[in-house]
Amino acid sequence: MKPVVAALIVVVLVVVVVGAWIANWVYWRRRRERWVVAAAGLGLSVADSAELLERFGALPLFQRGRNRRVRNLLRGSTSGLEAWIADYLYETGRGKGRQQHRATVCVLRTPGHPQPRFELAPEDPISHRLGPLLGIREVDFGDDPGFASAYRVVGPDEAAIRAAFTPGVRSQLVRRPARVAHLEAEGEAMLVHDDRLVDPGAARDLLQLARELRSYFG
Repeated sequence: MKPVVAALIVVVLVVVVVGAWIANWVYWRRRRERWVVAAAGLGLSVADSAELLERFGALPLFQRGRNRRVRNLLRGSTSGLEAWIADYLYETGRGKGRQQHRATVCVLRTPGHPQPRFELAPEDPISHRLGPLLGIREVDFGDDPGFASAYRVVGPDEAAIRAAFTPGVRSQLVRRPARVAHLEAEGEAMLVHDDRLVDPGAARDLLQLARELRSYFG
């Protein structure tokens, strides 16, 4: 390869990398500005991003993957609950299999009303088959086929989870017009997300969803 061609390739690569970095920086800066506006509308305040993992690092989502980052954390009180909303990012896999996961999460804390550790997500055939091979054991709700076909629930204490997911809780989850993408709990904290970054202007919908789901459990 001629030196001039090699030099041009290097320049192009540098331009592409720098351009991507600038575009990403601009995206997150504008997103943060929109979160500041959203915070005022939600009655929440902007908080130190490190607080989320410091307080709720025991939640299953926050123990997954690596390069865990929290952006644009809001916090405050809503309907008697302590609430945190943030953009959360983490990575899984290596090399060509590397994947970045991004989601806007809402965490609600209800002092004095702990829940067993669990994760709930829509049932899917792949997870159902691979789970046991990976040592992940679903809680058996075979006595409720409607719920069992709609959702999978995993957690270390099956008896406690079955007690928390009463027939009433399961019925409300099944009757919802749309399945819940991700719901988990650990002690007094409950976390909800839709497997995506939420537009800051629509954050009220995520907060309302989290309050609704939390109400199912009494």
